[in-house]
Amino acid sequence: MIRFARVTHVAPIAVSIVVFGCNLLGGGDEPPSQPVVTVQQQPSGGGTTVNVGVPGAGIVATEQGDEQRAVVGAGGAGVHAVNSPEGQSAYVGVPGGGIQATNTPSGQHVNVGGPGGIDVQRGPQGSTIRIGGLTLQVPEGTGRPAPGAGPANAPSNAPGAPPATAPSPPPVPSQPTTSAPLVCDGNDDVVRSNVLIDGGDGPAVRASGNCDLRCVNCTLRSRGTAVEVSGNAKVTLERCRVSGGQRSVSVTANGELMARSSVLEGPTHRGANAELRIVP
Repeated sequence: MIRFARVTHVAPIAVSIVVFGCNLLGGGDEPPSQPVVTVQQQPSGGGTTVNVGVPGAGIVATEQGDEQRAVVGAGGAGVHAVNSPEGQSAYVGVPGGGIQATNTPSGQHVNVGGPGGIDVQRGPQGSTIRIGGLTLQVPEGTGRPAPGAGPANAPSNAPGAPPATAPSPPPVPSQPTTSAPLVCDGNDDVVRSNVLIDGGDGPAVRASGNCDLRCVNCTLRSRGTAVEVSGNAKVTLERCRVSGGQRSVSVTANGELMARSSVLEGPTHRGANAELRIVP
């Protein structure tokens, strides 16, 4: 038995076309099935909606003015995409989880796994990458080729151009090496520059309490963990070289460490509530 499409026209409100399921094998007078394809068009530029499948599931596409939407799945899950003059957005999975991406004139944003997953934001000033509690900031233009640069006009291949060289690591300080670890605790506010500290089997730097420590152009090394940060301590490393046989840095409790333009040689460790930031 074949059920034909039913067309209803209620002028000037809306036009609806509903196609019900088809039974080509016969078999009696079974009740009407749910609509398979539904097309609704509103008058006066009110938009068009197309539904394939059961209402609320399947594929739903709408167009209204300059905005288009498409949903594949049921409810708020599945694949959802929006295109409008303000930009584009899409997510795969459940809102707040899965994969989400937006593209607007102010920048791009991609998230995988929700707030605790991978989050990438790019704007006119650069990009911010967050993986769990680790934050990496990349200024615009850092490590990216100039517009139009390619194999045909790359500087390294240009006639007479000097060969490209990798950036050199921070220079080793000329001061004598000290084996006494740099200890910062309590409410200390400490600044050290151009020093070389070898902690041997222990840390070269140990910061705890409410200490605020800043090291500039320093070399810090240890056969164990070179820099240990705990408590509420805050440590900033600028143009430093940190070398640890077991770990370069370890940040625990509520400690914070930011390494800017520095070289970390060895694994890093970050506790659940700690913050570790590596900035070019």
